[in-house]
Amino acid sequence: MVTKMKIDPADEYPFREVKGEGVYQVPVGPVHAGIIEPGHFRFSVIGETIFNLEVRMFYKHRGIEKLAEGKSPKDCTRIAEAVSGDESVANATAFCMAVEQISRINIPHRAWYLRTILLELERICSHLGDQAGMLVDVAFPLGANQYAVLREECFRENDRLTGSRFLRGMVSIGGMSRDISQPQLNELMAFVQQMRNRYRVGLKIVLSTASVIDRFATTGVIRPALLRPLNITGPSARASGGKVDVRLNHPYGIYDQFVPKPQRLRDGDVLSRFTIKASEVMDSLDLIERLIAAIPEGDVSTDAPVRDGYTLALVESARGQNLCWVWIKAGVIERYKVRTASFGNWLAIEHAVQGNIVPDFPVINKSMNLSYAGTDL
Repeated sequence: MVTKMKIDPADEYPFREVKGEGVYQVPVGPVHAGIIEPGHFRFSVIGETIFNLEVRMFYKHRGIEKLAEGKSPKDCTRIAEAVSGDESVANATAFCMAVEQISRINIPHRAWYLRTILLELERICSHLGDQAGMLVDVAFPLGANQYAVLREECFRENDRLTGSRFLRGMVSIGGMSRDISQPQLNELMAFVQQMRNRYRVGLKIVLSTASVIDRFATTGVIRPALLRPLNITGPSARASGGKVDVRLNHPYGIYDQFVPKPQRLRDGDVLSRFTIKASEVMDSLDLIERLIAAIPEGDVSTDAPVRDGYTLALVESARGQNLCWVWIKAGVIERYKVRTASFGNWLAIEHAVQGNIVPDFPVINKSMNLSYAGTDL
């Protein structure tokens, strides 16, 4: 006999209690300044030093996986794009890859070039936002403004190419929903070349500013021993000695031909995460340039029937390893299970902040830039 547990909304959530002389709690959230999504952070502090942090999520739960049930795979592509706004291409690509694997659909070669260009553009936009936010949090507007301007220009380039600042509506089952013309790609090439030079100038300013290095170095260290148990992935892991990058370890699409440069540091602090993201921005710019130079002519989509079955697909988003499991039954989605990199990486923050002070939390948090929506689903 199964007994249903009744939950009274008035019941208080039982946060971990840390007791001792001089211990007090600092609650932050779930409502934050600006447009940040809801999440609650409960700090236990001794003096100024953080002794314990408990992160409480799921204020943003939207029933994504339940919403997908019964939908056609085509309609579910749009749901995949909405899992986390700035991972639209990554999550849509993972979903489409899964359906294509189930249905044995081979997409045109040109479509994979275009998908890869959009994936790398999305990575650049994400990292630029992270870096601008990190510099805001250490009161260095000179550097922050440069990255913010570059990010806005990238969003405008996205809109020019696809009609969406977040590159939505382009990735579809069987390839792409439409082509991107060669003149548009040539303009993107010119933009990439110009942006590379401007990015290098901004990076040189930041990394030669002692006050920034002082705030970044040794702050928010993620220990290598945590990588495997918490399944920490992405730049956060690679800054702590991790080797996991789906593009390298399990290459999909044309990443076996256009191999990203392995990025790896060992200190695991905010400075390492900033530096890793800087290296990845430069590498993504190089990849886009190479892809445009080599892109073949041809179709960008194929019409093929969707079959029943189930499979798992992995992609490397800007934050790390995103996976989805898709089960198609009678031509509709029976189950769509998503796990973004943020799900595992959020737990890393609880460890990274220990021994730091509360004013360091914003820059530690921003150095990982995790998605609330991509966790809550």
